[in-house]
Amino acid sequence: MKKEEIYVVIDSEEKRLRAIQILSDAKENISTCDLSMDFSEKHKYLRLDSNNQWFIFSYMFSTDTEITLDQLEQMLNPIKEVGMSLDALKLIAESWGFELVEKPREIKVGDFGKFWDNDNKDCCFGFLHTIDNDLGSFDLCSFESGAGLYWSKFHHLTDEEKQQIQENW
Repeated sequence: MKKEEIYVVIDSEEKRLRAIQILSDAKENISTCDLSMDFSEKHKYLRLDSNNQWFIFSYMFSTDTEITLDQLEQMLNPIKEVGMSLDALKLIAESWGFELVEKPREIKVGDFGKFWDNDNKDCCFGFLHTIDNDLGSFDLCSFESGAGLYWSKFHHLTDEEKQQIQENW
């Protein structure tokens, strides 16, 4: 359904004000002369005219489809950011016959993370300079600290490590 094929019945002042808000949020062209008037029983059909402006008409076209303000809002602003937990996304994927697979994050040059030595005693944080692919392990990475020390192990920061760095900053 196209917005040129619909209309909304505006039968109260609250609906008129909400319609103005919806159209403004969607950055639609609004006829200021019609929508700025107080609510009127005579003019109550919100519709897009041939100049691509929203007007309130006193009549409706028989070929148009009536929708609600909620449907108009959804039509004009269909993309909404959805915040879902990973478990909810897995359930949705499974209901459609798919499996949500968690892939480990690939390590690449330029990543920021934690480096440590083979003894796991000392560590530092920094940007990854090189990856030793010849050994077949992404664990063996190099980072040269300012003191000329080389670190061989690398991993991306966990949420706790990120929080700790922010607190100590």
